[in-house]
Amino acid sequence: MLTSEVTNSYVQEVQRLAIAHTTTETSYYPAIKKLLEAILEDLGLTFEVRSGTSEDRMGGGRDQPDIAVYDENGDYVVVSGEV
Repeated sequence: MLTSEVTNSYVQEVQRLAIAHTTTETSYYPAIKKLLEAILEDLGLTFEVRSGTSEDRMGGGRDQPDIAVYDENGDYVVVSGEV
């Protein structure tokens, strides 16, 4: 079960960022990444979480998801998402 330490740490970081005048969307990525990693570990899932990635699109061009979850080898995107 996800520890309250992990969730409390996430909440505190997000609250700190929310009141800062210089916070941008990308400022939240490390906290989100850390939370997702903790959730995946808690579930026993061996995925890699990355932020700021760039992936080829099948029809051409590139996707730049805010957060992406890769297979355990880091070769394939399993989930990509926007914050």
